[in-house]
Amino acid sequence: MDLYCKIATKSKISKYLETKNNIVIASIDPGKVNFCMRVERRSLDINGNLYIDTLLYELININKKKYKDDILKFFNDNERIIRSIRILIIEVQLSVNLQMYKMDEFIDTYFRFRIYNLDRSKLMFVKRSAGSMKYSVFGIVTKGISTYKRKKIISPGMAKDILRNYGCYNDCNILDQSDKKDDFSDTVLLIESFLKTHDKLSRFYNNISLQLSDYL
Repeated sequence: MDLYCKIATKSKISKYLETKNNIVIASIDPGKVNFCMRVERRSLDINGNLYIDTLLYELININKKKYKDDILKFFNDNERIIRSIRILIIEVQLSVNLQMYKMDEFIDTYFRFRIYNLDRSKLMFVKRSAGSMKYSVFGIVTKGISTYKRKKIISPGMAKDILRNYGCYNDCNILDQSDKKDDFSDTVLLIESFLKTHDKLSRFYNNISLQLSDYL
């Protein structure tokens, strides 16, 4: 489920996005050691065909005690891309974790004040809970399947099928070559599951059939 939206209300930003033929959407999978971010530009041509340009697809290692410095440097190094984002989705853990809570608030503050200067019409900030929803919205039930298989087999398989569906073959290579396939995969699934459940943005989403049996 989406826990809540901050910075812009859903109705306000949706009205803005309804008039656009392109959006820049981003997702973040934060962690104690790794911080993964994906930024896409989704565009429609005059015939309504959908195209995706990957603006950023990267994972960095962060220092537990200096995570703010590491994240801030990453944001600053990619500030031009960061400033173009109109929808930002962050995966949050349901368990209580003080460091992750502080990291989440730090990211919130960075976008709220530094990037958008409290302009509530510029960004939809979505916190999406980690867990089964990123599978269930595609009709895949993972109950009874080990966390290892979900992270190491199912998520990467789903993400690669989604990327291939959009012709993002270079991103498939990035995912395949990484030791952190689950982090890269989750950023893809966050964006895709959000668009799949947001009717007003359905034109930026290609429906794809995913079958659990393909990944086991």
